[in-house]
Formats: sequence, structure tokens, C-alpha cells
Amino acid sequence: MTGRYSANTGLPFAMYPGSVAGLPPDMPTLPQLMRKAGYSAHMVGKWHLGHSQPKQGPIGRGFESHTGSYMWDLESYTKLMWDRPWTKPYGADWIKAHENGSYLHYPETRHSTIALTEEAVTVMEDHKKKTDNPLFMYLSYNAAHSPLQPEASWLEYCSSIPHLWRYQYCGMVVGLDWGIKRVADAAKEILGENTIIVVSSDNGGSVWFGGLNEPLRSGKHTSFEGGVRVPAFAVDLSGGKYLGRGGREFKGIVHISDWLPTFLSLARSSNLYQDLDMDGVDQSKALATGKRERRTVLLDLYTASDSHDGKG
Repeated sequence: MTGRYSANTGLPFAMYPGSVAGLPPDMPTLPQLMRKAGYSAHMVGKWHLGHSQPKQGPIGRGFESHTGSYMWDLESYTKLMWDRPWTKPYGADWIKAHENGSYLHYPETRHSTIALTEEAVTVMEDHKKKTDNPLFMYLSYNAAHSPLQPEASWLEYCSSIPHLWRYQYCGMVVGLDWGIKRVADAAKEILGENTIIVVSSDNGGSVWFGGLNEPLRSGKHTSFEGGVRVPAFAVDLSGGKYLGRGGREFKGIVHISDWLPTFLSLARSSNLYQDLDMDGVDQSKALATGKRERRTVLLDLYTASDSHDGKG
């Protein structure tokens, strides 16, 4: 979202409920810069970059609208946030907010994967009706985070897995597969072929609630490959105009901070980040040609005592 390593944003670790931390107000964000490039910017899903004040949320940091949650792990249906199963929930977390200051906290009872998928389609439909601007949409699913609550129909594809948590985790991922296909099909129909879709995980699977990253070691919350080396893919619906021929595997290093300069480059607006001293690298040519742009990457730079929330 900032084109910087987390250590250079002041947020080296995930925020806890009640935290007052957030991105520095003078740090430009991807939606702010994409809007300067002429795009509309909308968000659907989980934010987790500041929630104690509206100015710290998606609307305050550049998005025109946001539907979804601010943080943490939610029950898929009730949207309740929990710290531990045997304690009381913090409360429900689901909102629809707009740049004009209007907002609504409401009881969304559909599975979060289904709700976010359908909202993403609605955003594209509304955008098409209202403006000729190109669209930047950020869709951040809660799944496959705990608690593991897949739809029964998704579990039908996981019957060969005997371990309960792995079985349930599989169901959550099946739901994601459905959602991503639904959004991709809608994007092609509504937005047309002049569209790029990028799908990436934020971290490796959590091995303590069903994730499995073999043959990579360990998982989420670690700097081992199982925690930081994740699958990703980019689809150029134009047939290769932007990212080159499809069906290829990119062998280079890509860091999450690279997407900001890469998207701005694809939007022909590289000038907007040239003086911002970012950690991210423009990967647009690398993805199109297979040539590596990045040789090094910072994975983590914090200890338990460094948490901005004061929790060790």
C-alpha cells in the first residue's frame, strides 16, 4: 500500500484491537497516487493499517469507498472479532463507507468470502455506470484466515483430506477459488480486456490452523520460506499488451512493496513516485520479459519488544 518495507512505515507488526497506530499521515498510499494518475480507487475487504480514527482507514488514506472490515480475524458469518475462543468477542467489524463521510455498520450475514466477492462485482458495475475513468480496485479477502468456517458445498472438494483443520482450511481455499474466478469473469465482462488482475497472498499459511507450506519450512509469523515465500499470479486480459505472453513462470524476486511502483508504471505515471524514496521496485518490464529487477529483499526488522502496540 505504501511501496515501503513495513519497518519503514512505523508498522512492523499487525495491529491489535484497540490500537491507535496507523500509517503516517504524510506517507503517500497507492490509492492516492493512482487517483493522481487519473484512476478511480475503491476497496473491498480487510484493511488492517489503522482503525482508531476515520482518517486512518481506507477512506482517509485515498479510497473513494470501502466495504468490509478494518482488522483482525472475523467469524465468517457473524463478523465477530475474537482474541481467544473462551473470552468475550471484541465486537463485530463490518462497514460500508464513502468519501463523502457517510458510513454504515451493518450485520452482513453472508459468508465473508461471498459478501466480498459480490461487493467487488457491484463496485465494478457501479464504476462502469458512473465514470469513464480507469479503475483501481483493491480486494482483500479475510479467507483463508481463522476461524475456519467454509460453506458446506466447498468442503465437497476436500473429502480426501482426513485431518479436520486441513479439511476445513481446504474448504476456505475452495471458496477463494470460486470468488477469484467470479471476480475475474466479471472484470472481463464489465471492464473489458484492458485490465490486469494480480492475486497474491500476504504471508504463508498458518500451520497452527490448517495451513501447510511443504516443502517450505514453517509458516506465518516467521521469516522462513514457508512464512514469506508465497504464490502469486498476474493475468493480462489484453492478451499480453502489458505483461507479455501468458502461461510463463517468473523466477525472480518480487516483494509486496513492488506493486506500487509497478502499477504506477503500468499506468504510465512513474513520475508520481520518483521522489518518494521507496523500497519497492518497478517490476513491469521484469514480468513482461522474465528479466530480474530485484536481487535483495528485507524480510523482517523487528523483535517482540519493538511492537508499536507495546505487546511482547
